[in-house]
Amino acid sequence: MNAPSIPSMLEGVIVSTPDTLSGGLRFNGTRVFLQALLDGIAAGESVEDFLDSYPSVSRAQVEAVLNWQRSVAQDALRLDQAAS
Repeated sequence: MNAPSIPSMLEGVIVSTPDTLSGGLRFNGTRVFLQALLDGIAAGESVEDFLDSYPSVSRAQVEAVLNWQRSVAQDALRLDQAAS
């Protein structure tokens, strides 16, 4: 299996190493999968609840992921162009 490509905007925020959690994407410095945040948000969990559940993840890491996600959606849907 190839290692996932981490977007430059998330370098240092998320990592994937074959010897930790089978190479799954996780928050840097933790054993918390990125998918845990995405699943929690999709289920209606607040950022505060996520941070309470995973204290090893920093608010800055969560905000970086959410900002990247917003940026991807804006680019894909050309939302910035629609506002002009």
